[in-house]
Amino acid sequence: MVRIIVHDCILIEITNLTITLHYDCLYNFFFTFAALAALFNIANRVSGVHDDRRRLVAGIKAAKARLEINKARKSGKISYNDDLEDLDGLGALFDNYIPDIKNIVKEEQENGMTVDEFLATFKGNMKRIDPSELPQNQPSLIERLEASENYGMSYYGSFSTISELTAVTVKFLEPYYSEKYREREENDAEISSFVVFRALEGFIDNEEIANALKCTSSVERLMRGYELMVDHKIQLKQIAEKMSNELRDCGEECTDLW
Repeated sequence: MVRIIVHDCILIEITNLTITLHYDCLYNFFFTFAALAALFNIANRVSGVHDDRRRLVAGIKAAKARLEINKARKSGKISYNDDLEDLDGLGALFDNYIPDIKNIVKEEQENGMTVDEFLATFKGNMKRIDPSELPQNQPSLIERLEASENYGMSYYGSFSTISELTAVTVKFLEPYYSEKYREREENDAEISSFVVFRALEGFIDNEEIANALKCTSSVERLMRGYELMVDHKIQLKQIAEKMSNELRDCGEECTDLW
């Protein structure tokens, strides 16, 4: 007799005269196989988009440095030694930079609020309205992303791939789970679904993180993470395109940044 067994389940029994098919086991096997395939497929797609985000942020930061150097060079704030070549210009960004204290104090005085104006806000008779608080003056999504730290890319995910971060997390959680549980095929993919939202912390709000923690499906969690990462990638591409146009106007090459 020959038996085909997968995960302690007999799928097929072959004897000299008959072949017995265990349909329940076969159905469970193919259902499990399809579920694993869907899980690993979305996990790989998320990993690829995360790498794209890392490359875009690195390129945007390099492009911004080149633009700052170009502006400083035109204004005469910095100069280069003929014997040296600064490829990215990072070292010369703030060369010979001296802050203008008088202008800083003047701006603070102009933007300040008097005592009477401050007290008026509590009386419902506000004498001064900040134009930036008006709906038509609110920043766009791209402007908010440009103003955010590291362009919405948390430092947790800036230097590593999802696979590398998952491997570290798996090792960290090892004492809390049995060996049999950790040996499941889907174990790493399930943990990566939480790692993805940790890598999205700089871009998403706390509500998204809370929903991810409450979600009981790793596939659904990964799919939502994928949607958010694609959204972030699209916004980063728009910033990169804007930077590319500015660099071209300055006569700079930018094909090596993206």
